[in-house]
Amino acid sequence: MSNVAEGIDTFWRWWNASKDDLASAIAEHSLDGWVEPISENVKAMHPDLAWELGPGLDAQHQLCVTGEGNPELRVVTERWLARAPKADAVWEYHPARQPSPGTRELSLKLDGVDLDFDALQIEIEPDDVRRLLHITAHHPKLTEVGEEHRLTAAFLYLNEVLGEDDLDRFVGSIDISPAPLQRTASLEDLRASISELDEASESFTLLQGKTEDGMPILVMANLGLKRLDHLLMDTHVEIVIPYPANESGLYAPAVGEELDAMEDALLEALGHDAVFIGHETGLGQRVIHLHVVAGGPALPRIEEWERNHPAWEIDVEAVHDPQWDILDRW
Repeated sequence: MSNVAEGIDTFWRWWNASKDDLASAIAEHSLDGWVEPISENVKAMHPDLAWELGPGLDAQHQLCVTGEGNPELRVVTERWLARAPKADAVWEYHPARQPSPGTRELSLKLDGVDLDFDALQIEIEPDDVRRLLHITAHHPKLTEVGEEHRLTAAFLYLNEVLGEDDLDRFVGSIDISPAPLQRTASLEDLRASISELDEASESFTLLQGKTEDGMPILVMANLGLKRLDHLLMDTHVEIVIPYPANESGLYAPAVGEELDAMEDALLEALGHDAVFIGHETGLGQRVIHLHVVAGGPALPRIEEWERNHPAWEIDVEAVHDPQWDILDRW
């Protein structure tokens, strides 16, 4: 990460010396000579970063540096933004692609076919549990585009409408329909649906399953959590608490009350320094799942909590999980 920090410092020194000339080049439509130096300075921060210039939302121009949906790189672009000069009338800066205000006037060319965004139809299927929208899209000219590129058209449209962050937060599956859609949603409908999900409070879902041997597994998980809202929480902590089990692998009510009290005490001690994903119960153990910041204060507090419960054979394991793969388990 020290190399990233050095790259960020180098970028902003170069930028502060170059931004006025770059603004003049945009006005004179002579940007070709700037592509290589911008790319060189962006890639010096991390080779997988991308960038783009465009009209600003408030300023004349914007510079966006993006990790293309990678949560680890999204941390880098936030750190890049934190060192940016103050936005002014000429330049503003963004760590992810922003929504375009004039989306319906945009078009895209794929496989030699001009696709007007205005002709694109979308259908929305809300998933309230995971706080997602599943999208079906249709465009009358998509049949003229290679099948491998049809999804790209819908993805780029949604990226323009919502911006990179809300696309990542709130769009689940994207499907392409060869036939016109019956229940179409307008651009305003889509944005309103995103706002509703954004304002919805997080809630835990109760799930019940069985092992191959038919033993019950009970899960309580916050499936609507958004990785993007907890960028620094890159470490998954799994806490296993064995308990005296009955023949089904579950516990007596008194044991359950004690497990819940232990969990409550842990979460109170951690506060905002951990994200509680949920827990699994069955096969004679309670498994608590958290996400924390690597090197942060959460792990020492977990160790202290463990020492406060010497009667239980608690096992704690922490692994690097920047993608939050744990949520795919359920």
